Amino acid sequence: MTSKAQSLGLLSIHSAVRKNGSKSSNVYVFNRFEPSNKQQLNHAKTSNSQTTKIKDKEIRTEEPYSKNHIKVVSNFVHKDFADYANYFFPVQQTEELYRISHIHSKQLKLPSCELEKASNESLKLLVAKVRKKKVKKVKNVNGYFNGIVKKVFKKYQICYLFHEVFE
Repeated sequence: MTSKAQSLGLLSIHSAVRKNGSKSSNVYVFNRFEPSNKQQLNHAKTSNSQTTKIKDKEIRTEEPYSKNHIKVVSNFVHKDFADYANYFFPVQQTEELYRISHIHSKQLKLPSCELEKASNESLKLLVAKVRKKKVKKVKNVNGYFNGIVKKVFKKYQICYLFHEVFE
């Protein structure tokens, strides 16, 4: 390729010499290319049969998939939780994640208002951890979410008990 570029005048190669007289790296200089007016480029010729083949092919008419379509989630799942989770997870997994948070709230005896806050916070933490790639690969999202829910719900339980005792 370099010899062809040299013959066309696109490239010139200069040998470099060090101060002590030994050879050094070659210097490649790209020259400006100015095509002469006499020389015209040949355009690729296409036959009409090639263009008609493209036009005759079937064109897809179905609607593209959009994330704005409605996903049906059971009434068991809180609306804010479902809206946020459906953006990242399928419906079945959204319901399963909410079940995990609901089970932990029953075990720790948290009221429903605390359940909503804590489950939304734990879901946001899960999404943030996975997005920032602090976790290399989550093999089981439900198990990872379970660990996050335990920590977040314990924090909410301690705050709830503190407010219950001192109010």
